[in-house]
Amino acid sequence: MLGYIPHNQNKTIGQPTPLGHDIFEAIINRATPDKHPENQIGITVKVKKAPDVKQ
Repeated sequence: MLGYIPHNQNKTIGQPTPLGHDIFEAIINRATPDKHPENQIGITVKVKKAPDVKQ
């Protein structure tokens, strides 16, 4: 784990994780070392695509 999503922004993202669901991927979209440490990294969180279901 690289870091965390601040509490006021993680309600939706935090719900399925303790249940063992691995449905999100995070991509670093910004790195600014000259900013305050809490603002140096920006991420995009996406919901992973469901696997194809064979019928």
